[in-house]
Amino acid sequence: MKKAFASETAFKIYSLLIAILLWVFVVYNQNPQSTKVVDDIKISYTNAAELERAGLIIRREGREPTVAITVEGRRLSIGKIESENVSASVTVPRIHEGEYDVSVETRLPISDVSIIDKKPYTVKVVVEKLKKISVPVEIKYTGSPKDENSSVQAQAVPEQVSVWGPESVMNNVSHASATFDISNAVEGQTSELKYKIISKDGKDITNDANVNVDSTTVLVVSSVYKIKDIPIEVKYTGNLPEGYAIASSEVLPAKIRLGSKDNAIDMIEKIATEPIDVSGMSQSKKLSVRLVLPDGIANILSVTEAEVSVNVVKKVSRTVNVESVVFKNAKEDLSYQATNLPMQITLYGAKSILDAFEIAPSVDVGELSKGEHYTLPLELNLPEGIICSELHNVVVNVF
Repeated sequence: MKKAFASETAFKIYSLLIAILLWVFVVYNQNPQSTKVVDDIKISYTNAAELERAGLIIRREGREPTVAITVEGRRLSIGKIESENVSASVTVPRIHEGEYDVSVETRLPISDVSIIDKKPYTVKVVVEKLKKISVPVEIKYTGSPKDENSSVQAQAVPEQVSVWGPESVMNNVSHASATFDISNAVEGQTSELKYKIISKDGKDITNDANVNVDSTTVLVVSSVYKIKDIPIEVKYTGNLPEGYAIASSEVLPAKIRLGSKDNAIDMIEKIATEPIDVSGMSQSKKLSVRLVLPDGIANILSVTEAEVSVNVVKKVSRTVNVESVVFKNAKEDLSYQATNLPMQITLYGAKSILDAFEIAPSVDVGELSKGEHYTLPLELNLPEGIICSELHNVVVNVF
């Protein structure tokens, strides 16, 4: 034994071993009292299901509430206490809308440990009406179609999704939005897309704890169309007051993009507006007018209305001297002569148009053979808004 403690190194080693043995004796046999802080304990709502059955729901305020506790007990026991095995809950005192300050109840997994402090002791709980709504799924497109003369359109299945939560939150929900890459899309392709819930002010509220959905994805079916930009033509009905004329009209957009899966789009040259009633209109107006869209044609940009500016002015007259006419559809082996020219005609309309255009009178002689004194109607090809109040005839001889 004396040899074992003879060297200084050996003495230090034995001293360390004795100290460890004493520490183990104290910890495992004496096991002193100690305290510990356990924080970030999640709080649950014990009667949340009962509230929902009554058509109510708890509105979450940002981050889910948590509680921190200070526990006291034997060191070995409190060492087993963690945030994951401590239960914290609140119970809404009334099954009714309102704001409540509710006590936080905590339970420990070990009986010989006690809670000596808790923060917070109470939390505010807001109970609102539970509201379930259906909102449309809007498809946003990225990429470009393979063919620059085509357009890819996608239809969501279903076209609407269900969203539910507190009434105040649901009142601010606008729509669901899914993004579809059309770069490699083909006719009839089906894709599954995740969607976002968008608020009325354009924010993504998908991850808001108050927003609940039945499913996080929708199917979209793609269709590929041959497209064409087609001019919009303004139509009128009724009569302007005496002495007034339409000097011009401007339509925005000037064209609408339509499409078809076959060549039907090639047959469409113009899209008309619903007729604008100008009865009693004595001043210029700007109106929103619906477009008359053909059946079986896809409205690529979903434009259903156009803004038409109708420029109404007081009508003036202009007297024009017609000294010669153009013989339309004339035959090369025949000669034509108008015998009752020159003649004067009076035109009526907006001064700006009357002053700007040059008259181009003509008669159609395509059906005539050699002969004299054929009476033909004078064709004037007048611009929109200009009228000739009388019919004029030209007497033609054919040689």
